[in-house]
Amino acid sequence: MGVVMQQAEALSLEQIRAFLEGSEQVAFEASSRAAKYALMEALLRRHHYAELGRPDKGLVRRFLQQLSGLSRVQTTRLIGQFLRQRTVCPTAYRRRRFPTRYTPADIVLLARVDEVLLQTCDSGAFGSHHGSGHWRAGVRGRIGSSASVPPPLTIDLGQF
Repeated sequence: MGVVMQQAEALSLEQIRAFLEGSEQVAFEASSRAAKYALMEALLRRHHYAELGRPDKGLVRRFLQQLSGLSRVQTTRLIGQFLRQRTVCPTAYRRRRFPTRYTPADIVLLARVDEVLLQTCDSGAFGSHHGSGHWRAGVRGRIGSSASVPPPLTIDLGQF
């Protein structure tokens, strides 16, 4: 059975108290999150929540919890938002991301450097790779052998 409660924000504190005492086992749920938030904001404005005494604030808080179906913590967070911003609105999801360190130009440069290094590695200048997951130094890469050590790899960044 669905019951539509209209003008809930127009109830007086005495009516809210009587409603809560008689409806402990009844649960209500608004149709959407936007409707819940609009109802909460209207009720908090109508009753001048910031000016209420402690018992009356608790009464309004319990009424909001009962009507919205939100938890005590969520209701407290939204009331706090109303007290700070004078509005109750959904906050946008903010994904936690690591800060960007590279500009798009840096990324292009890194890709080009990778290409050059990959070409150099494929030519065998740094040894060979045999599917075992480990690099094995070529004859020229051994330290202490009589073979000549190749000169260090130099990349001219001016070409990029």
